[in-house]
Amino acid sequence: MQYHFCIKMSYLLGVVMLVNVCATAQTLDNPSQEHRHAFSSAEEYRDRIEALEALGTTDNLDEIERLSDEAIQQYPRDDYFYRQKMFICFLREDTIGILVYSEKAYDLNPNCKNASNFAQSIAKFARIAHDQSDQSNIDVFARQYYNKGLECTAIWLQSEEERLEALSIRGLLHHTFREYELALTDFNDLIQLAELRNSTNSENVSTVPYYYHRALTYQQLGELDAAIDDLRVIIESGSFPSALRARAVIYYEKKAYQQAITDSTQAVQLSSFKPEDYEVRGTCYRMLGDYNKAIADFQMLTKLLPEDFSIHLKLAILLVEDGRRDEAYAVAMHTRSLVSEGSSEYKYVDMFLVCLASKESTVPSVSSSNALPETQPYTSESLATESE
Repeated sequence: MQYHFCIKMSYLLGVVMLVNVCATAQTLDNPSQEHRHAFSSAEEYRDRIEALEALGTTDNLDEIERLSDEAIQQYPRDDYFYRQKMFICFLREDTIGILVYSEKAYDLNPNCKNASNFAQSIAKFARIAHDQSDQSNIDVFARQYYNKGLECTAIWLQSEEERLEALSIRGLLHHTFREYELALTDFNDLIQLAELRNSTNSENVSTVPYYYHRALTYQQLGELDAAIDDLRVIIESGSFPSALRARAVIYYEKKAYQQAITDSTQAVQLSSFKPEDYEVRGTCYRMLGDYNKAIADFQMLTKLLPEDFSIHLKLAILLVEDGRRDEAYAVAMHTRSLVSEGSSEYKYVDMFLVCLASKESTVPSVSSSNALPETQPYTSESLATESE
C-alpha cells in the first residue's frame, strides 16, 4: 500500500532526477580549467581543508567546497576530494549530489570507506524514489543501483566492526526492491548478531530498528502474526509511535479493527497530528459503523492535509454513508476546487455532485476509499530518537 499523496507522482520525477544525476556526473567528467589554483599538491589542499574543518565545517563550508572543486579539477583521480563533496552535499541535504559523489569516490577507490558511503547513499536515494514515485519508476530508474549497492555492502561486510550497519543497509536495499526473503535473512542475522554482542561484549546495541525492519518484511510476506510479535517487542521496550502505527495497519489487514483503533489512539497520544494515525483510526471506525468518530478523524485529516484531494473525497463519502448529504455536498464542492478542471478526479466529483443534487440513493464508488498508508522502514537514527 502506498500513502495517498505519494501514489500520484508521475514517471516524470524519475526523468528529472536522472537528468540531474547525469548533469552532475558530466560536470565531474568535464571540469572547467579556467580557475586559478592556489596550491601545488593534493596534500596542500587536504591540509587546508582539514584546517578549515578544525575551525568549524559549517562556518567554512563555502570555502571548503571551493577548495574541493579546485582539487577535483587538478587531481580528478583522488577519491578524498569526492568524499569531501559528498559530505558537503549531505550537509546541504542534496540527495542527488550525495549519490553522484559517493559513486565517483567508490569507482576511483573501492575500499571499505567508499563502499559504505556509496551503499548508504544508494539506500537513501532508493527509499526517496520509492516514496515519491510509482513502482515502475523504481524498476526503470533506481533499480540500476541495486546491484551496485549489493557489491558495496559485500566489501563493507569485510569490516567486522561495521558488520551490523552493513547488514542493515543491505537488508533495507532488499526490502526497497521487494526482495523480501533476502531482506528477512539479513534482519534475522542482524538480530542474532546484535544480541550476541550485547551478551558477550557488554555492548549496548539497540535491536529496535532490526525488529522493526523485520516486522515490515514479515508484513510484506503475509506473515502478519510474526510481524505483530516483533512490533510487540519494540512497544514493550519503550514509547515508539512508529511501531504502534505499523501494528495498527497490520491489525487493520487482519480485520482486528478495535485493536487497530487502540494502537492508533496510543500513537496519537505519543506523537500528535500524524495524518496516518487519524486515517487508520477513522477507516477502522467506518468499518465498525461508528460514523461520528470516523467523520471526526477525517475532519481532522482535512485540517492536517488541506490540499489533499483523496482525504476530502473520503470525508464526503463518509458523510453520504451517514445520511448527511447536505454536508457531503459542501465538502465535495470544496474537493473539486483542489484538482484541475477536466482531470479524472474533477469529472468524478462532478458525477458525485450530480448524484447528490438529484437525491440518488447511491454515489459513484471509489475503490481506494479504504486504502491505508504503507508503513515504511525507519533508519536506526529515526527510531532511536523516537523513544520518549
